[in-house]
Amino acid sequence: MTTPPEPTPQRSFGIPPTTALDHVQNPLQPSVSQPFNPLPAPTGPFPYRLRLADVTGPLDPEVLAFHCVGDSGGIVDPHPQVDVAAALTADLVSRV
Repeated sequence: MTTPPEPTPQRSFGIPPTTALDHVQNPLQPSVSQPFNPLPAPTGPFPYRLRLADVTGPLDPEVLAFHCVGDSGGIVDPHPQVDVAAALTADLVSRV
């Protein structure tokens, strides 16, 4: 009787996958350029709700602008992030 051949190892590319536990137990400390900052004091009692008008002042009830941005680059070159921020600002300013 012959033994079956060994299975071919699965090919993988890039960064190997990790589990959530790996991320939680990450021994790395924040870098010097990104120091830890404690959370600010709560703005009121629990359940810590904050009305938008308390932050922005009165708003036009006919206008609601909602921007959602994913990864906008900038690891090597900051210009993509600067361009996205400028476009978002221009959109908000044009609505005022």
